[in-house]
This record gives sequence, C-alpha cells and structure tokens, in this order.
Amino acid sequence: MFSIFIKIILILPSIATKTNNIDIKSWRSAQTFDGFGAVSGGGATSKLLFTYFSEKSDRKQVLESLFNKDNGLQLLKVEMGGDDQSTEGTESSHESEKGKISKNNYEFQLISEVREINPTIPICVLPWAFPGWIGNTPYDNVTETAEYVVNWLKIGRDTWNFDTFCVGVWNERNFSESYVKELRKILNLNGFNETLIVAGEGFRMDDSYSRLLDKRFINEYDIIGVHYPGGRIPENVQKSGKVIWASEDYSTDNRDTGEGCMARTMNWNFINGNITGMISWHLMSAFYPQLPWYRCGLARIDENKFQTEKAFHVLKYITSHVKRGWKILRESSGRFDGGGTYVTYTNGKDSTIFVETMSYKKSLCEYSSPRPYHVKPSQLIRFKFSEIPSFQGLNMSLNFGPSKFFSKSVNSTITILLPVNSFGILTTLPVSTPKRVTIKTPLVPLNYHDDFENYEFDEEPKFWMPQKGSWVVRNGRAVQKVTRPSISWCTSHIRTPYAVMAYRKKNSILNAEVNIPKHSTAKSIILGIRSNCSGCDIEVINCRGIFVEIEFSNKKVTIFSDFVDRSIIAEFKARRKVEFGKFYKFSIHLLDSHLFIKFGNHHVMTSVEIPEEQLNKTNNDTLFVIGTGNFGISEWDNISTDYFH
Repeated sequence: MFSIFIKIILILPSIATKTNNIDIKSWRSAQTFDGFGAVSGGGATSKLLFTYFSEKSDRKQVLESLFNKDNGLQLLKVEMGGDDQSTEGTESSHESEKGKISKNNYEFQLISEVREINPTIPICVLPWAFPGWIGNTPYDNVTETAEYVVNWLKIGRDTWNFDTFCVGVWNERNFSESYVKELRKILNLNGFNETLIVAGEGFRMDDSYSRLLDKRFINEYDIIGVHYPGGRIPENVQKSGKVIWASEDYSTDNRDTGEGCMARTMNWNFINGNITGMISWHLMSAFYPQLPWYRCGLARIDENKFQTEKAFHVLKYITSHVKRGWKILRESSGRFDGGGTYVTYTNGKDSTIFVETMSYKKSLCEYSSPRPYHVKPSQLIRFKFSEIPSFQGLNMSLNFGPSKFFSKSVNSTITILLPVNSFGILTTLPVSTPKRVTIKTPLVPLNYHDDFENYEFDEEPKFWMPQKGSWVVRNGRAVQKVTRPSISWCTSHIRTPYAVMAYRKKNSILNAEVNIPKHSTAKSIILGIRSNCSGCDIEVINCRGIFVEIEFSNKKVTIFSDFVDRSIIAEFKARRKVEFGKFYKFSIHLLDSHLFIKFGNHHVMTSVEIPEEQLNKTNNDTLFVIGTGNFGISEWDNISTDYFH
C-alpha cells in the first residue's frame, strides 16, 4: 500500500485561480478498472475481414495491431447472430432452427484468433435478434431462450475452447426479470457459474434503473450495462454497489469529431458516471463504404488496405499504460477549473494520468454529447506528488507528440501547460506513443466469381453481406437458410431475405445459378443492380435500385425500382416453364438504358427500357442484390459480375 499526494494549481495568464488540493492517503476510494474494449457485430461489422484477409496468416497481422497484450484492446464483445438486420447486415444464428446447431459463425473464428494473440482477453456476447422459432419475443418462453443463448456459450467452450466472461440480455430492448433469473439458472446448470450477466444494455435507462435496483432483482445479475451514457448515471445507481459499464459507446465518424469524442468520453464516463469499463462500437468498419456508419469504429478495411483510426490511437494512450485490474483513484480524478478532466490509474507501483481539455465542438459524439460548455485557451497545471519514495518524474505525451520527461522539483511538483483540445498521458512508465497501422490488403481479383467450393460447412459466403435472412455455404452452394421471420431488432416489416455486395465500382452485370427446392416456402428469386439497399433505414428511405423478380409458380417476371414500396417498371410472363427443384441460370445486364434479362439459356424479353428517372436516381449506386421474395430455402451457385451469360 502506498500513499499519493497530488496538488494541482491552475494558473492562467493575468488571471488568479484557486488551488485544487487532492490528498490521497489510501485506496479507500479506488475502483477496479475493467478495461477498454470493442464490439464486433451490431451487425456484421467485421464481415469483410474474412473476405479481404481470407488467409489466417494475413489476418494475424491485423488482429495483432488491435489486440496485442502490450497496447491492444482489453475486452472483446461480439454479436450473437440472429439471422436478422442489426445495423450493417445480419449475422448467422448458431441455431436458426431448433436443435440444428451451426458452429462456424465467423465471430467464433474471430474470437479464436484473437485469443491466440491474447489468451486471457475477456469475451462477452449479446444478442440483437433471435430466430423466429423462439416466439414473438425472447420472453415468450424464457427457458427456451435461455437454452438457446447457452448453446452459443457451449459451442464456444466445447468447440472453440473459450469461456464466455459475460453475456447480455437483448441489445437496446426491454429486459425481463424472469428471463434474467432463468438465464442464471441455465448458465449454472451447464457449468457457466462464473459467466457474468450484463443487464440493461439500453439507451435511455430512466425507467430501467428503478427495476435494476429493485432489492428483489439486484442480486440476479452482475453488471449494469448502459449504451452511450455520456457519463450521465444517476447518483443512486452509482452508489448501488453494482459495477457499471458503458457496454456500448463511441460510434462517431473518425473523419469528423471521433478523436475528440473518444478522448472526452473515456474520462467523463468515470468522472460523471462511475463507469469502470467501456466498449466501443465498433471494432472495425469491415463492411462496404456504401453502408451506414462506415468509419465510425476503431479501424477500417477496404479492398486496398486495413488502417487503424485516430479514435483507437487515443484509446491506446490508456491500453499502452494501464492494464485491466489496475485501480482508478476517485479522489485523484476530476475536472480542471478552466475545463477539461483528468483520471488517475495505478497498480500500486506505477501510475498513469489521462488528461483532456477537449472543447465542445471538437468532441461532439453521435449519441452522447453533453450540453455546450467552455474550455479556456490554456491552463497551467501543477501536479505535486509526495510520500512516493520511488517517484522521480513523469513522462508526458500529448496529441500523439513525442514523449517528454518532467523531473520532479524539490517539493515534488511537476508543472505543465495544457492548451485547449489537448489529450494525452502523464505516466511513470516509458511512453509508447500511439501510431497509425496500415496493412495492404491482399490482391482482390479484377472480376468476381464464386463457385462456393472452398468453404467450411456453414461458413458465410465471401463478399456478400446479408441484410435480411442469412446465407451460409453448404455442399458447394450458398444457401439462404431462414424459413420464417426472426424476432427483429430493426426492419421488422421486411419479409424479403436479401444480401448485397459491392465490387470494384461495377454496377451493371450480375449472374447466378439459382434453385428453389421443391419443399421450400420461398416462391420467387430476385437479382438487383445499382442499389443502395442496406441497414436499418430501408423502410424509411424506400431504398432504390433496379430489380428483377421471377415467380416460379406462374412464371411472372417483374422489373421494379424502390425496394420496399415497389415502383413497377414492367411485368410479363417468362417464355419457358419454371420448376421448383431445378437450377437455372439467371442474369441481368444494364446496357445504357436497356435491361437485358436471361433465365435459363434464353432472353425473357429482347430488352426492357428503364425510365430515365430511375437511371438518374441509381447512377451512383453500386450494390448488387440477391434474394427471394419471401422467407424460405434458396440455393445459389456460380455467382459472378464479370460477364453476361
């Protein structure tokens, strides 16, 4: 046990300011630091990591930059796929049909490879959506839902050799006390006694807090998870004795104020909210730039490179110099008189102080911005340390600048000048200044073609990002496997399973071989080009594109734009018989204003004239679309964009 005396004097030019004295004699006010981490999912945010870096050896370098034990992330939270849209796309469920277990979801692969780099990193999981067989809500049958969730944990333990540190209830939706109690019971029955339950997991928690603190419920879970709190946690919750996490936070554009948002949020969460763990959404923008929320994570991937973002570099100031399990010193953390904050961490031997003086405009966050406030142009900060015999000085780095050593004065003080919009650390450790990591993407072929032969069973197809339903590879074919609507997180009124792909700015030719099996409930198939359909808002924006649907039962062909509320361009009958249970070549090609359609080996019409209005609306849209008109099994093979059959 050691004692720290920190004296802070703030002096502005020509302005007298009072002295702030902070005297720490023990760790009575210290709290355990639970770490900074990131979310993979919510949804499909890491999908293209396994496309652009398809070889494990190539992914290792990427994941080393994010999760190495020296300065990497300290927690990993993943989505428990539910076959339904959860922001950027859908993630495949481990149990789309009751009792039929799938073990090859790419989140499992990600966890496995991250743990090779950092074997002790805690793994957390949270569902966004649930398969439809569970019911209308996850709480219709709490035992069945708890068993479904625990089956995911069993796959992790028994197949992928990891234990789950914590599990959440339902992302940003109402929680159920009876379900949480049942989940605890089922966890324990299956040997997961040590797995923690995160309750809450919501945006606006005002009504939830009173339920969470109910004396009949408070001991049924372990962590209060809050999304984008901005540090605004009620005092009675802070004093409840429960661990509080910002279990999803950040999600701010790195091309705008992401850097400042991260710097301020890291400190404000603890100072204002007693929050000891923070998980950033999202780990990496490993999805197409055409999709929403691109570059709102800690790194990004495209067909040219992987690159870390500035927000991650800010985070690395802490992860490089503070480890999980260190203590956060409450009485050695607070606000500067002229604006800005400081938080002190220690392990009993070394100490790190993170400081920030971010202005309101430079630190706006997408969801958790505070009311406007003012920060003075510069502040002179004097730290005084005493009763630490080994203390000789502090290393400092601000705004990713080089490290400077400040020797303590005779009276154990160190004085620094902090301009507005500064962030960084003062530490007894050697400084590791965060730097951008850029890794070139392995060569992407000029043209796309996939025969789905070199896949593991139930692995998801490369390049394609499902937006409703779920595609997996089985026996050399990409199979849309969802047979009924899921318990949706968003797009609940959409009944059209579909997946999208962008490829080298191409947007005019798409080919596939497709079959609807005889006993499938699917009735039609869809190809689309020049589309922008993706994410949770397609019902609001009535996303656009040029689409062709062929109904198998009556040979009806429909060309339409506007995916949700369709604008019909043409309708007619196919020239040949269409049968369930047979594969057909299906191709569409837009040449100038003429859409050519082939089904089987024949043109279904010579061409269809696409109205100029629709051509203009979709001119800059580059997403390809495959799908079915309703839920049911469909099988896809030899999909390509490079030539017209």
